[in-house]
Amino acid sequence: MNMLPATIEIPVPPDLLRAYETAPSEEQEKLRLWVVLYLQRLAQGKRLTLLSAMERLSNEAEKSGLTSEVLEEILRDDD
Repeated sequence: MNMLPATIEIPVPPDLLRAYETAPSEEQEKLRLWVVLYLQRLAQGKRLTLLSAMERLSNEAEKSGLTSEVLEEILRDDD
C-alpha cells in the first residue's frame, strides 16, 4: 500500500507556534515523530492512559535520539 504523507493542523497558542518555528529542524522532526507515534497508537485502537502513552512515547523518542537531557535543554532554551 502506497501511503502519501498527509498534513494535519493543531491549534496552539502563538508563543508555542513561534517556539516550534524557531526550533532547529532536528527538534521539529523529533516533535513530528512523537505526534506520529501517538497517532499510530490511536489508529491501532490502542487507547492508552495519558501516563502510559507518555511512558511509551518517551521510550520510543529516546530510541530515536530524544533523551531527557535533550528535552530539558529544549525546555530551558524556551525561557
